[in-house]
Amino acid sequence: MHNTNPRPNLMRARPLTHRRHSHCHRQTQAGFSIVELMVAMTISIILLTGTAGLFISNKRIYREQDESAILQENGRFAMQVLYDNIRMAGYFGCSDNTLNIKNNISSNLSNYSQLYDLRYPVEGVSKTGSTTITWQPSGSDQAIADIKNGTDAITVRYFRGASYRLTEDMPYQDAAIKVDRNATLGAREVLGISNCAGGDVFISSGQGASGQSKTLSHAAGTNTSNKLNRTYNEGAEVARFISRRFYIDVDNDGVPWLAYTGTDDSDLYEQVKLIDGVEDMRLLYGEDTNSDQIADEFRAAGDVANWENVVSVRGSLLLRTPEENPDVENNQTYHLLDKTITAPGDGYRRRVFTTTILIRNRDT
Repeated sequence: MHNTNPRPNLMRARPLTHRRHSHCHRQTQAGFSIVELMVAMTISIILLTGTAGLFISNKRIYREQDESAILQENGRFAMQVLYDNIRMAGYFGCSDNTLNIKNNISSNLSNYSQLYDLRYPVEGVSKTGSTTITWQPSGSDQAIADIKNGTDAITVRYFRGASYRLTEDMPYQDAAIKVDRNATLGAREVLGISNCAGGDVFISSGQGASGQSKTLSHAAGTNTSNKLNRTYNEGAEVARFISRRFYIDVDNDGVPWLAYTGTDDSDLYEQVKLIDGVEDMRLLYGEDTNSDQIADEFRAAGDVANWENVVSVRGSLLLRTPEENPDVENNQTYHLLDKTITAPGDGYRRRVFTTTILIRNRDT
């Protein structure tokens, strides 16, 4: 029988259906619109700007913290050096009378008269411009030109605490000094020897060994003679003699330094630069006016009435950062004890450090 209603050709219908699905699939893969891109870019810019701002802020905070840490560290170190030296001024072993300590060093040596002047364990100077000034109380004008204008300086003298005992009596004044064989004392060193009656300062001219002892000679030439002012018995102390002049120096690049010049271990005379960035130093000397070993008046070096009555030193340092910060314009005012300083509007951060130091060997 002939079928007048034939079945639809499904094979032909499928491609049409497939094309419709393909058309729908292409519509779902369409790209971003201009508006969407602009919104995304705006959000990205905001996020990047915030991240960059955070980075810059953190970098600035880190730099400020680093500068503050450097200032703190430099200030503490500088004050500690001054503290350790000033408090030892006048220590000459068992003898507590500086007039009984005799200087045997030849006056032909450089800077002899001021560095090795044993009359005054502490001396000071305040340099104000081109005014003619001298160290007080000795009146010496040595090395005044090295000191930065407008700043103070101080000289201290003492026997270094680490000392050695004589292992044998000295039979006569020009006899060699014998100490423990392991003593770290040698030739060409400024030394002090003392007992409770007094002492001598001399330059060792040679060293040797004798049994369990090291021998130290004190020949003429670097010394005024080969004789000390007295003989010393077994048990007397021998130590390095320290004489240091602390001051502010400025190098060829205009960088200010806290420095000192003087005897230091085996060097008879040298300059040592301690800390850069120390712009100013102000020193006041505590004078005991009623013999109770307590400072009653703090005075500048030129105003001290009697240096024998100086029992303490009050010091103030002004330090700046090693490098300028372009984000800083420093016009602040700083107070160094009785002195006021205004920053010149540069990019250096600054800080003041102040302390009072008791001269232990005057507190007796």
